[in-house]
Amino acid sequence: MESVEEIYPTVKEVHLDTPVWNVRTNSFYRKSGYVMEKQEEGFIFYKKVLSR
Repeated sequence: MESVEEIYPTVKEVHLDTPVWNVRTNSFYRKSGYVMEKQEEGFIFYKKVLSR
């Protein structure tokens, strides 16, 4: 994830989602600094504000 964030230096926020049942990706995103915004229809939506 760090590489993707570095490739796009002008991006200020990153939004992504993953299924609730996917424990591994949810754990990975939280450990990578993403914060849960909401959960609906079987998905968790994350956001990360990048400090530049």
